[in-house]
Amino acid sequence: MVQNCVDVYCLPDNGYCAADDEKRSPIDIDDCPNGCEVCEGD
Repeated sequence: MVQNCVDVYCLPDNGYCAADDEKRSPIDIDDCPNGCEVCEGD
């Protein structure tokens, strides 16, 4: 995950991907549900 051009490897326990139907953590998702190359936290 990238935020403000900085790689982020640690997220809060309740962090999840809003675009993912299963609401998984971005760290646990291999392919972005929106088709983005890099997760930017949207």
